[in-house]
Amino acid sequence: MSGEAFDIVAYRPDHRDAWRTLNEAWLAEGGFAIEAKDRKVLSDPEGQILTPGGRIFFVEQAGRAVGCCALMRWTTAAMRSPR
Repeated sequence: MSGEAFDIVAYRPDHRDAWRTLNEAWLAEGGFAIEAKDRKVLSDPEGQILTPGGRIFFVEQAGRAVGCCALMRWTTAAMRSPR
């Protein structure tokens, strides 16, 4: 690493491509097949995660997204991390 700081930021619409790319790479590296439910979430993070009350966060280094995570609303009182 170059020693630059990392920033944790909330999802923005310009993160959409990074959301898909980072998650597809993570699934492939973990040996997971990309299933229909994954495609749905990867293609519509706003509708599938944010609108129902979830959150998406990105790790950025020098303004570039290098990691991400999401919390999906599970019930009205609980959230969970997908996969």
